[in-house]
Amino acid sequence: MVPDVKPPLTNDELLALINVDGFYRFPASIDDYRNLLAEAQYRADYYDYHIIATISYESDIHSRIASRFNALLVNIYDYVPGFAVYNSNRPVYVEAYSGAGTGRSAGAVFNADGMVVSMSRQTHEYRNADPA
Repeated sequence: MVPDVKPPLTNDELLALINVDGFYRFPASIDDYRNLLAEAQYRADYYDYHIIATISYESDIHSRIASRFNALLVNIYDYVPGFAVYNSNRPVYVEAYSGAGTGRSAGAVFNADGMVVSMSRQTHEYRNADPA
């Protein structure tokens, strides 16, 4: 983490920092991102050596489209061995992503609206900071 940047941990702390677009972006390493996931109350993505934190909710139409799309994916992949369908509560790590124009492998983590995952790939479990 950049020394003078203290990441918010609670929704209230994040709310005080978010911009007009509804997110707060701050510099961090992929390890900083993984450590934050264990403590933060909010969800976040990792992209271009930055954590992008948000307390946003999807619109009604977005939710409907994503739900229907995931239902289609389940219908297609439910009987295909070695694959699983996940919703937006399951982050996906893209190791091959390289930072914008840097040529360095930064990796990226996104909470996609839905995804099909090959179970031959390694998956990670994240610890919830508030199990209640």
